[in-house]
Amino acid sequence: MEPTHSTHRRIELQSAADLRYLKSNARRAARQIIDLHLPPTAAPEGGEEDVFRRAVESSVEEYIKNIFASALHSVSINGLEPTATERMLLDDDSQEGEDAYEPYDTRLASRLTTLANTHNDLILSLANLRRTAPAQAADAVKATYETHATELESQSQAEAEIWNKEYEGYELNAGKFERWDDVEKMWDRGTQGLVGLKSGLTETVARCERAVEVAAEVDGK
Repeated sequence: MEPTHSTHRRIELQSAADLRYLKSNARRAARQIIDLHLPPTAAPEGGEEDVFRRAVESSVEEYIKNIFASALHSVSINGLEPTATERMLLDDDSQEGEDAYEPYDTRLASRLTTLANTHNDLILSLANLRRTAPAQAADAVKATYETHATELESQSQAEAEIWNKEYEGYELNAGKFERWDDVEKMWDRGTQGLVGLKSGLTETVARCERAVEVAAEVDGK
């Protein structure tokens, strides 16, 4: 008959910290029992070390370490075997510490809830600002521009009124133009020349057309 091998279900943990938590609890429970049976008050007088208590503590610590080292083969973390790094962290006693737990504080919990609600309100306000801030900024710039434009126009009108009052009734006197008669004569002469040019140009065009007709008749013969 072949031997029957039974497969036991592994101890399921979420992280390596869970096993270290169990290890810390085991140490705490062992220390409480040692304090019960070998209380520190029973130590020798004169400040000497309690050799027997120290030996018991060392033996219990070694026992706990061996138990948990053996338990690693029957532990799964998130459904997988502990990796080499996780085993090293579990075996590293420098990572061990005393876990301290304080009673549930309702005021602290209320404060935490208030802060969470404030955080959510700020996120909502930020989302609203992202949606409305560009339009508000554009409106503010437009209003500022219109205000400055109105002020500038008012200032320009005021300066124009001051200028008009200051120079009202002022006449520009350029003086008498010299040789005005010569200018008029040159203007009349130029005008007559243009009229003559126009008449001569018409006659020249007529002569060119006549010459073209004569040339066409000669080529036809």
